[in-house]
Amino acid sequence: KPFLKGHEIVLNIGCGNSEVSEDMIKGDIEIVVSIDVSQTVIDQMSEKCKNISNMYWYKMDCTDMEFKDDLFDIVFDKGTFDAILCGDNNMANIRDSLCEIWRVLKNGGFFIEITHTEPKNRINLLKSSGENWKFHETIVIEGNSNTGSQNTRNHYIYILEKMENAENNAE
Repeated sequence: KPFLKGHEIVLNIGCGNSEVSEDMIKGDIEIVVSIDVSQTVIDQMSEKCKNISNMYWYKMDCTDMEFKDDLFDIVFDKGTFDAILCGDNNMANIRDSLCEIWRVLKNGGFFIEITHTEPKNRINLLKSSGENWKFHETIVIEGNSNTGSQNTRNHYIYILEKMENAENNAE
């Protein structure tokens, strides 16, 4: 919420069939554009959400997006980078994705990533594109141990701001 000003246009990369895009529309987001590499997922989500205005669904790869430059206020990822890291050419695909995210974000726009990966293993990866990101303080949401499992995992929220004329910094 502190990063929202109202009337944002958000890109949700690797949307899958989660309800994240719908949840954003129910919040203060004006337009949500969701992409995924699976045409089946895009068709299913388009049908499921056909009565919700200001939601758009496209089959597209986040390493090579067809959107114009400086279009989005926020690019959101929950698990897409984690999935990319499990595949072939993972480091090149992450760098390509970060470069594309940079390109489609407006100056001052935010890339928000949610993952289980700790900062010591993620910050350098996020810096790998060489773009001039401003790193905001990582938000940690502690895992819930209500299940009785001792294998609770934290969620980490990384917030990177596109700063065309500023120094990189990490908090």
